[in-house]
Amino acid sequence: MNRREEVQIKLESVRAWLQRNRLEALLINSQANFAWLTGGGENYVYVGDAAGEAYLLVVPDRAYLLTNNIEVRRLQEEEVPGLSFEAVVWPWHRDGDAREKMAGLCDVSKAASDLGALGLPKVPDGFNELRYTMSPPEIERYRRLGQDAAQALEEVCLSFEPGDTELDI
Repeated sequence: MNRREEVQIKLESVRAWLQRNRLEALLINSQANFAWLTGGGENYVYVGDAAGEAYLLVVPDRAYLLTNNIEVRRLQEEEVPGLSFEAVVWPWHRDGDAREKMAGLCDVSKAASDLGALGLPKVPDGFNELRYTMSPPEIERYRRLGQDAAQALEEVCLSFEPGDTELDI
């Protein structure tokens, strides 16, 4: 399964969740949910904030990447290349345009947001359960991460010498 297929499966699960919850749109802004839905994409500039600089909007028949004109090219080329997110852009100095742009794509009265962004209600309980079962590519990424972490720790530990202090290490 490639990244595009992984994202399509996740979009289908989000759309089924929308239907079960009688919603027409989901706005994703959290770093964690953005990464999950895009198969590893990053929407942040500052890692210390739960919210990213871009949104994903999922509606029954489409998926959008909503962001400002400064971030759009980087996001399309580096974070969601070749994925099925249509870009919707506004000028960087007019962040207030985000809700207006969203309103042109869906009925905001039937939408929810993972972080309650743009004045939308937060998602009902149960949304995070979509992330609980990992896909084969996610399992493989975690295995590689575990192997890389083990190798790095092993290399560091083998570099210690008798007499090294905690400060030296």
